[in-house]
Amino acid sequence: MRLKHFNIDLGSQIFLACSDTSRLRILNLILTNGEMCITDLEHILEFTQTKTSRHLLYLKNSGILTSRKINQWVFIN
Repeated sequence: MRLKHFNIDLGSQIFLACSDTSRLRILNLILTNGEMCITDLEHILEFTQTKTSRHLLYLKNSGILTSRKINQWVFIN
């Protein structure tokens, strides 16, 4: 990708999403283990549901992660 075609807004969203150590820990877990359930992330990282959702929202809005829902379970990949 040439720099002149680089979208600054998208780039800033990605850098903002990766600027927090908690989000980097989430990314590391998903890259290491593959697709994971949100509840598994909460237990492994010892985060509350609110904190986990907030960090995942940053990562999903930047386009780094996606999610899929099966019944009541939400999987992040």
